Amino acid sequence: MALSVLVVHHVKVVVVKKMKIAATVIISLFNISPKMVLYKYIINNLNVEVTNSLGNNLEIGRKGCSKGTALENLTALLNMDMENTMCFGDNENDRDMIIKAGIGVAMANGEESVKSVADYITKSNNDDGFAEAVYKFAVKR
Repeated sequence: MALSVLVVHHVKVVVVKKMKIAATVIISLFNISPKMVLYKYIINNLNVEVTNSLGNNLEIGRKGCSKGTALENLTALLNMDMENTMCFGDNENDRDMIIKAGIGVAMANGEESVKSVADYITKSNNDDGFAEAVYKFAVKR
């Protein structure tokens, strides 16, 4: 039997619109098999959102709480149209936001699942991909 290590990095609680609480728990598992068992248990038995930002972690949050939902709430608060937003991402936890943004930009070194839904794939974060996309879509307009 392999030894598994479970580390809860932090719990982030955010107050959203009149005391609705959204919490995100970030868990790292250092043995991939228990991660998949835990992931399957959580999505099949709990009413939560599950995503990840690194290969060895799970991010567990309130159902309906995601970066995409946060973007929708922010644009509504600022009285903006979603079509006037541009978001960048590289990992699975960015996927919903990339889909919902007016311009969804994936980093070249990002996960394939994110690149597959992006409007544009820019250079990697190590090669000034953020600046390249901002110049292309925001400065040149």
